[in-house]
Amino acid sequence: MINQTESSPFALLDSLGYAYFEADLSGGLTLANDTFCQALDYTPEEIVGRHYRHFLDARQIQRVTALFDAIHRTGQPQPGIEFSLKKRGGAPRFAEGTIGLIRNAAGEPIGFRGILHDSTERKQSEAASPHITHSAEHELEVGRRIQAGFLPDQLPQLPGWEIAARFQAAREVAGDFYDAFALSSGKRMGLVIADVCGKGVGAALFMALFRSLIRAFADQHYSLSWLDVLSDDASASRESSSVGRRRALLSTGTAALKSAIDLTNRYIVRNHRRDSMFATVFFGVLDPATGQLMYINAGHNPPLIIGPAGITAHLKPTGPAVGLMPGVEFGIEQVELARGDVLLAFTDGVPDARSPAGEFFAEERLLSLVQAPAASATALLELIYTAVRRHIAGADQFDDITMLALRRQPAP
Repeated sequence: MINQTESSPFALLDSLGYAYFEADLSGGLTLANDTFCQALDYTPEEIVGRHYRHFLDARQIQRVTALFDAIHRTGQPQPGIEFSLKKRGGAPRFAEGTIGLIRNAAGEPIGFRGILHDSTERKQSEAASPHITHSAEHELEVGRRIQAGFLPDQLPQLPGWEIAARFQAAREVAGDFYDAFALSSGKRMGLVIADVCGKGVGAALFMALFRSLIRAFADQHYSLSWLDVLSDDASASRESSSVGRRRALLSTGTAALKSAIDLTNRYIVRNHRRDSMFATVFFGVLDPATGQLMYINAGHNPPLIIGPAGITAHLKPTGPAVGLMPGVEFGIEQVELARGDVLLAFTDGVPDARSPAGEFFAEERLLSLVQAPAASATALLELIYTAVRRHIAGADQFDDITMLALRRQPAP
């Protein structure tokens, strides 16, 4: 047991109310600070040398052991782990925290360390107030139904094209969304997929706001005067250069694309910057007659263009996430979808899906799945979703899973 002087890091953790422990690779505890010991009503001498299983609820042992094994195998720390612990005498104690590896000077793993904070009061409060929990669940269900109304009931279908989507929220409400809608009196098609930072009700509220703003601004028919609305307080020369560039972009028919992202970014930054909410967004405008797709990728996972021979392009970001900072320039790029090509867009809930052992699904596995040509956009999404669900197995879904696919029919 290390002597915990007032200047030691353990004394600092104790003063902040955090429990700290270390264990060897076999799971035997080698160190515990005062907060850890006091929470379980044991002395340091009674804790050090015992296996961590001795202090766990029996129903937690298998799950926690799998997590420790995953941390050792992957080398990645695991945040947000919930523990159901046993005090002396068997009384329950609940904690949440992060577990990571301890490495020696050569970088080799030699043990585990954990930092936990007590969640017993919250857990007991939830258990003692079932009517409150029921009420909250009811409100979340209402919120889920309202939020579902923001997603399209049916996706528009164009002659020679197929559009499909797959959406599975991780919780009752979600921060992801997708959309597809007509622009320019049906001559263009807008395609959006986005992921609002965070989870839960807060992310869901901002999801509704982002979706509504993008739709509203994209549907407007702006004259060149909207450029003055967008210009900031930069120098006159910078304004002139920016306006000139935007006028050139407008001439290519991208007014809806540019205005939707620029004005949404400006609104969020001006009105909600203190909330630190932002969204990664991919917004494409398709000319179905030519297959030309103009797009802005605002910090989103690069969508893929998949041809008959495999992946032909990654549509990388052309600007930062929407709502992060004022006055940013969102670049517009262009790609052409040939006959038989598929555009596949997805949120990070796909590559970040975790197995029961904590292993990520990973983008490499996704890329290997889509190399073979798909019979349809729907079939491609079903293939990916089935593989992701098989990978997750019995684990909790870590994040919202959202995918959007656009396929140009092959030549007859």
